[in-house]
Amino acid sequence: MKKNYFLLIMLLASFAGYSQIEATTYRGAFAPAPQPMWTNGWTNFDPQNAVYPTPNVNITTDITTDTRWSACNTYYLRGQIYVKNGATLTIDAGTIIRAESALVGPALIVTKGSKVFAIGTENNPIVFTSDKAIGSRSKGDWGGVIILGRGSYNINAGVNNIEGIASSADTQYGGGTTPDNNDNSGTLKYVRIEFGGYAYAANQEINGLTFGAVGRGTTVDNVQVSFANDDSFEWFGGSVNCKHLVAYRGLDDDFDTDNGFSGNVQFCLGVRDPNISDNPTVSTSEGFESDNNSTSSAATPFTSAIFSNFTLIGPSLRKGLPNAGAFATGYKRAARLRRNSQLKVFNSVFMDFEEGLFIDGVTTEANANFGASTAGAGTLKWRNNILAGTISSTNLVTSTTAANASALASWYSLNNNTTVSSSANILSLPYNTADAQSYTSLDYRPGSSSIAASGADFSDGAFNGIVQVSSPVTEIEATTYRGAFAPAPQPMWTNGWTNFDPQNAVYPTPNVNITTDITTDTRWSACNTYYLRGQIYVKNGATLTIDAGTIIRAESALVGPALIVTKGSKVFAIGTENNPIVFTSDKAIGSRSKGDWGGVIILGRGSYNINAGVNNIEGIASSADTQYGGGTTPDNNDNSGTLKYVRIEFGGYAYAANQEINGLTFGAVGRGTTVDNVQVSFANDDSFEWFGGSVNCKHLVAYRGLDDDFDTDNGFSGNVQFCLGVRDPNISDNPTVSTSEGFESDNNSTSSAATPFTSAIFSNFTLIGPSLRKGLPNAGAFATGYKRAARLRRNSQLKVFNSVFMDFEEGLFIDGVTTEANANFGASTAGAGTLKWRNNILAGTISSTNLVTSTTAANASALASWYSLNNNTTVSSSANILSLPYNTADAQSYTSLDYRPGSSSIAASGADFSDGALLNVENLENKTSLEAIIYPNPSATNFKLMYNPISTDDVIVTVFDITGRVIETLKYNYAELNDSEFGHDYNAGLYLVTFKQGQAIKTLKIVKN
Repeated sequence: MKKNYFLLIMLLASFAGYSQIEATTYRGAFAPAPQPMWTNGWTNFDPQNAVYPTPNVNITTDITTDTRWSACNTYYLRGQIYVKNGATLTIDAGTIIRAESALVGPALIVTKGSKVFAIGTENNPIVFTSDKAIGSRSKGDWGGVIILGRGSYNINAGVNNIEGIASSADTQYGGGTTPDNNDNSGTLKYVRIEFGGYAYAANQEINGLTFGAVGRGTTVDNVQVSFANDDSFEWFGGSVNCKHLVAYRGLDDDFDTDNGFSGNVQFCLGVRDPNISDNPTVSTSEGFESDNNSTSSAATPFTSAIFSNFTLIGPSLRKGLPNAGAFATGYKRAARLRRNSQLKVFNSVFMDFEEGLFIDGVTTEANANFGASTAGAGTLKWRNNILAGTISSTNLVTSTTAANASALASWYSLNNNTTVSSSANILSLPYNTADAQSYTSLDYRPGSSSIAASGADFSDGAFNGIVQVSSPVTEIEATTYRGAFAPAPQPMWTNGWTNFDPQNAVYPTPNVNITTDITTDTRWSACNTYYLRGQIYVKNGATLTIDAGTIIRAESALVGPALIVTKGSKVFAIGTENNPIVFTSDKAIGSRSKGDWGGVIILGRGSYNINAGVNNIEGIASSADTQYGGGTTPDNNDNSGTLKYVRIEFGGYAYAANQEINGLTFGAVGRGTTVDNVQVSFANDDSFEWFGGSVNCKHLVAYRGLDDDFDTDNGFSGNVQFCLGVRDPNISDNPTVSTSEGFESDNNSTSSAATPFTSAIFSNFTLIGPSLRKGLPNAGAFATGYKRAARLRRNSQLKVFNSVFMDFEEGLFIDGVTTEANANFGASTAGAGTLKWRNNILAGTISSTNLVTSTTAANASALASWYSLNNNTTVSSSANILSLPYNTADAQSYTSLDYRPGSSSIAASGADFSDGALLNVENLENKTSLEAIIYPNPSATNFKLMYNPISTDDVIVTVFDITGRVIETLKYNYAELNDSEFGHDYNAGLYLVTFKQGQAIKTLKIVKN
């Protein structure tokens, strides 16, 4: 079930040249549930058994000119390959690079002055890995990835050769006496590096990912290094900033910093394997290891990086679990800070290491300022961290006197660090206690009652100028807001994958013609662009799989080419937020128009309420392939596949009046089908139409279509939530054929009581009509076919909740005697009360036509009363409902708009999910609303809480100040809350208070005078 998160107010402070550190309330790498782990999707905690394709492109020579590696190929790294001479290597999302393990340490080395742009996505990461088969892969199968830059390096006159490779001009890094710490070596984003790290000799190793004086112009975010044969990550000088790193089951150190590294690194996970460590006669294995340089000198710049929000899981507890195997002897500490380092570590969790924190050496102790005072005193920091489950006698270690050991303990305590003897209850599920060898499906988030769920602090002077202060993520269960979008700063779910200017989108020329039906399982790849040259049926039980990023263009010169998925067949069109699948016109930029092609049609075996439960889809010559519906034994759990992150542009073909293909048409599609994040743009009839069936849908966008945004007929009974409709005042249907509505809903064309009724649930819609835009500059001629926000007619039992309808010509039209009876404001019948319209907003509608019936004046009066009693809201103007629904300077501007309600908008609250139609509807966010009050409010002294519990769950009350900082979190037994007091010591100001019980939540404002 989708969760919606409401982010409180975000304060952004910028500082040139630095990556901002995000302020959190929690310690460690992960926010508590329900915020998902940032590792979800792109990481792999079982790379040994991952299936990778066979390489088909050999890489045997250096890259000296700009080069692109495509996900259409698998690359074979056959040697130490240098990106050099200022060249740029671009690696597409989803590309796999496998290294030849039979060679001596093949590696990818990006030389200084050159760049790599390896930008994967959450669902389509880039992977560097071994060429060995499943079950045979091992750390050290190849060398790893090395990036060399022009930043600072604190010995050898600022220049060095990277260790582990024969020295040459190509192995040099560092900017010498004029370093450039803003140097840009490219981007690594959503990248996995597996089984790398090559040991040429003791202390001459390539790591999983090595940085040599890399500048902060480089972007490093979401990188996992797994089974490295030395350190997972090592920085030699430089200033590159990094976020979301995973060091997984490496040999030596997780994170190693040397020679003046001064970047900012945040949100990192380290997981150790008790069976894997370095040889202790060569090196002990640590979570952190940090040197200023190998001689402990005071050469500048110092190693002074800031590390915050790390979660490092040591080997000690896992070695005692079943199937642990032999314990490697090289393990040591959570952190060894030595050789004059000035490293700064904050807000992190270190658990189950053999030893804890080792401040190693006189110079390093002095930097920490717990020993003798020197010029460097206080430059090494360790604050607000947790050491848990460490062997008790070795939580804190120094290398010098007993007096310093005592001073270390005092310093550690004064810096708000926490030590607990057991790691139990720190994280939600850091181990599978039944099997030490199980590393998958774990949960590294702190529980709500964990000491790691709070206690972070960003007030240290080291953070000055580089901190982004933001609230923790607070879950809003089953929305408090009305409409499709949560208020800012929660981003709109349309971000990234939608396109509000498809007329000018650049699409590749088709290279694969589709001229015949698909009768066997078929895959369309993003490596090709497909040309839909006719009405193409997926039939005979075949499955069509369409990869993320695939473009399908339809031949507009033909009569309504379309993709038709017949009943019993399937389509799996699964794009991603950053790599959607697009169906569009073949016309050039500027020439595309609604009706260039037919659209997408999906036919299933679900219910259909006339014609003995079977029909032929309209707009196409009837045949066995156009039939839909399960007849007298329908299957409403039928599965026709998945549409996810899909755009359908310029479709919809009118063969004759009332014989049209829509942008996306569903014929009796079952709820086993997944439809989520689909945009239909410039449809030449309805954007979305459902004929019967029970498919559930979320996150739909109907954009500038001709006729209705959402049309339901013939017993459609699915659940549809979070949808946006945007109308164009220049585009409507011909009113002699059909008026254009936001919703249109019939039970069937004859208004009969055939079952199942059209009884779908629609919740959280935002529909933007044409009326206001037609008055803006550059509006053009107004199309005459516009009518209503919703026309519910012909015995429909549709149910519409928690939605916003604004700037339509008319509002809600309950059309016909049978439909009025279903709404139960007219004569009572068996269907009374089965049509619902609750907690919705009608704004900016022409005032005399907000509510319309087709029958008597008495019923019109009854409709107004019914509308009011169902908690609906009518306002004469749409101003201040949404943040930026129009560009008021240009009616033709539809991009860069903001459909979220402002914090003071009536749409930001007022939603309700208590209607009986919503109870036990699994696909909607149907949590019960809470009843809670705070009094007196405002108050000069303290506040009291009163709360009506809805379950026996504990009640969690969290108070935030106006910047989003958590002031306090209170936990109550369900029976303890009433008249509880809080806020005695609050400063004057505005606060937000959230109450959470089970899956229900309520947010209130309070003012302290």
